Amino acid sequence: MNNFFPINGYIALSLEAHRFKIVSTSFSHDMEYLYSIDAGSNLIVWKWIGEKSEKYQNFMEARKRVRNNIRGKVQEQEEEEQEGLSEFEQKVTNGRFILSKKLSLNQGGFLKRAVFKAEMGFLACTHTNGKFSIWRLIGEELESVQSFSIGEYKISTLAVNPSCTWLALGVKQLGQ
Repeated sequence: MNNFFPINGYIALSLEAHRFKIVSTSFSHDMEYLYSIDAGSNLIVWKWIGEKSEKYQNFMEARKRVRNNIRGKVQEQEEEEQEGLSEFEQKVTNGRFILSKKLSLNQGGFLKRAVFKAEMGFLACTHTNGKFSIWRLIGEELESVQSFSIGEYKISTLAVNPSCTWLALGVKQLGQ
């Protein structure tokens, strides 16, 4: 996980829990949760905590020692730079995401497409076996709303409008 604008003291995160490629990710509206969905039909809920891991703290201390040896004392400069950060920037430099829950979306095939609207708790996905499913995420619990397939054809495209009231499905074999 990385950001577009460099923040001093921020180290890119690697969230390691998936065994398959990531199909979709989404943040909750309050940025306290991150949801990631992989091709193996797993939804992982990551929760933000306002503390750094011991491994991260050890890494940062080692990094400071190296900097101190190279440039002399820089701790005062780093404290001044921390003061100029916004509330959000201070938050991301002083916390991390941890794995909170792993949920299965298994419908008998690998996940092909997923549209996830975390702010509404809406998840729609298509699978390689042609099945289509709609899920509702309430807190950290997943509830199946609907699951079906379109005959012998496999769904190749999926789109959802912003209010999650309309779905568009495309089938390549039918020219749609």
